[in-house]
Amino acid sequence: MEDDMLGVVLRSISIAVFLPVLACCGGGGASLVEFVPAGDLTIPCSSVPDQHNLHWGGGVLVRILGGRTASPVLCRFDRTGNQLPDVPLSIPGIDIMGIGNVAVAPDGRIAVHGTAYDRNAARYTSFLSVLSKEGQQQFAIQPRPYWIGELVFAPDGVLWTAGADTDGVRDVNTNHAIIRRWNEKGELIGGMARRFEVRAPKPLGHPSTQSWFTVSKDRVGWYSAISRVYIEYSLDERQLGRYKAVEVPDDAGYRGIAMTDDGTVFISTDYVTSMTPKPVQSEDVWVLDREHNSWIALAKKGPLARSTWIIGAEGPHLVVYAGRDKLRLLLPATLTSNP
Repeated sequence: MEDDMLGVVLRSISIAVFLPVLACCGGGGASLVEFVPAGDLTIPCSSVPDQHNLHWGGGVLVRILGGRTASPVLCRFDRTGNQLPDVPLSIPGIDIMGIGNVAVAPDGRIAVHGTAYDRNAARYTSFLSVLSKEGQQQFAIQPRPYWIGELVFAPDGVLWTAGADTDGVRDVNTNHAIIRRWNEKGELIGGMARRFEVRAPKPLGHPSTQSWFTVSKDRVGWYSAISRVYIEYSLDERQLGRYKAVEVPDDAGYRGIAMTDDGTVFISTDYVTSMTPKPVQSEDVWVLDREHNSWIALAKKGPLARSTWIIGAEGPHLVVYAGRDKLRLLLPATLTSNP
């Protein structure tokens, strides 16, 4: 992380753009997705990219530098590869900022949540901050006892968060809204997914602990791995659908979720399928079948076979991490039955 802050090495992130042959979606059973390459872009980024630390939103790639320091910095690049001015993060009265996650709005605003510590890391609190496109702080609040685990901007610019009312040991306010909405002034304007509506096995923790948002033009999706549920909402909080989670082991890892503009939802997972004679890792990409309340496993071929870490979506494209210093934009072109 110190190397990140010094910016000692410049690498390139190559983005391959894939255009459609045929856009369609359907059916049950395993499926095959084809992608057609159409060109390349190059985005420079400081040091070797870390897929856990890359965020895509509003046509902007963001990387957190110095995520647990007194002065974290957001490194940004637009969709054409131009580097935007770095955004230094600071909140008056906070000595150390542990950055949890970042979201970028369609208009370029940036939301950051995390944990703030005093100089000795003896006292801490949660924080939520939103900055303008130019990096000027619009608001910073401490929403305790609400501890945020995930956040995203909806297409209308409203900020959505998922979190828990907790004292650090157990839930408080047992009927609290897990998902909350905030306006541009940092005022709470709505809440949904009440704690009693979204349950989780006690040993695994709170539903927001392992959860992720995804957005499309007219909806916001929220996936909870612990509660094994995926819920979609309209922009005014109406529940549009509630679906089962992907059928994977409880200890499976998740490599991202994204929804393209046509409403197709993709999620990527990895887990060990066998330990003998040596560990066998399964890395899968799934697509939501709303009609049958299930997820279809996609047979990986071509670019997808090497690009299973989903960073986000850009219009009709998936943005995926392709290994070491490469991102790809993938457009699902054909979806067909795989015998």
